[in-house]
Amino acid sequence: MSGSLLQQMQDMATTDTMPAASLLRKGLVLARRLKYPPLGEWAQMELEGYPPDADLPDYRAYRRCQVLGNFNGPAGSGMRNQPLPSGAVEEAHRESLFGYELREGIPKYESLVAQGEGVTIPWNTDFVVHYQAAFFEFMGLSNAWREVGRAALVEVIEGVRTRLLNFCLDIEATNPEAGEADAGTTPVPAEEVSAAFQLNIMGDNNVVTTAGRDVNQRVTLDGPRWHELRETLADLGVPDDELGALKDALEDDVNRDLPAGALGPSTATWLERINEAIKTGAVAVGTDAAGGLIAIELLKFLGAG
Repeated sequence: MSGSLLQQMQDMATTDTMPAASLLRKGLVLARRLKYPPLGEWAQMELEGYPPDADLPDYRAYRRCQVLGNFNGPAGSGMRNQPLPSGAVEEAHRESLFGYELREGIPKYESLVAQGEGVTIPWNTDFVVHYQAAFFEFMGLSNAWREVGRAALVEVIEGVRTRLLNFCLDIEATNPEAGEADAGTTPVPAEEVSAAFQLNIMGDNNVVTTAGRDVNQRVTLDGPRWHELRETLADLGVPDDELGALKDALEDDVNRDLPAGALGPSTATWLERINEAIKTGAVAVGTDAAGGLIAIELLKFLGAG
């Protein structure tokens, strides 16, 4: 495959026949060349699976699902593949028994999708015994399982593909040769890579840090730095009402004792909303890269002390 690393990754992301696992391995290379470990850590977990104690990105988060069970009855009777109602289960157990998290690696999910299959997650035997007589009179539950359809796996795979595509496009807009960087060089400033990663890969309200965690924010919203940020965002096309909403969000986060360069939850929510408004055209801006530029300016403001 010819072209720069960024171009190769864009081609792979937009070609349905190209495995997302191969795209993620390219992502490992890009993370090294950008000198941005979080990208590599994310790509590694997407390839190998997420440990039980690892936070999941939003596209892998907990989902409800259908549960089926088999039953044995008197005189050899029985029922197979019966849907189980969650109302028959104690409230404390419903979340774990009637939902799932997708923690396996992308290669496994791609293999299942290629075979036209989903994932079956069995109930623990202790729960089968506990609820053996809870569903049907004279029928005992012999086993039960959660059904995760093929579509749910496709959603995760395509989520990874789309996120890497958008990330590469943002990095390319800053430096088209970033993927060819020599050792010892920094092809894209760390705060710009961090902003692109937060907006495109994580896609949620996780806190982003671009400075040491031993340095706390010192945000002043009535000084020259705030006015400079406001003017810069206004020039990018952010309307007055959204600038006011941003100030409110920053004020809400100011007492959270955040490290320098970190987006607090209220500010991150505002950024996610304005970025979505730009994508849908609800907010008109002068450049397609405005979403990333807004994040970059915010991170500079929060990290400059």
